[in-house]
Amino acid sequence: MNNSVLWAIAAASFAAIFALDAPFPVIVAGAALIGYIGGHIAPARFGIGSGHGKNVLWPTGFAGAFDWPSASIALVAAMALFRFKRDVMQVIAACAGVGLVLKTLIG
Repeated sequence: MNNSVLWAIAAASFAAIFALDAPFPVIVAGAALIGYIGGHIAPARFGIGSGHGKNVLWPTGFAGAFDWPSASIALVAAMALFRFKRDVMQVIAACAGVGLVLKTLIG
């Protein structure tokens, strides 16, 4: 994190976890929404295009192909978290495993 805006988001996330006992998926979704909106309003403050995870669903940009395996993993992860109330660490581990297998098999 290279500026005060990103540090403020991180501090607010920790406060929400520990002081408000907010659910982790809600905090992640909120931070993602703030980052998405902030990245379009003030891209210099949010470091658009410099972080990991850039263009997960369109790895070669919007003109390129949509990454269906990544979208499928994300959809199943959201269902596991919100519909079936699975533990966050279990979902992360499962997604990492599936992603590794898919990357190995289909490149």
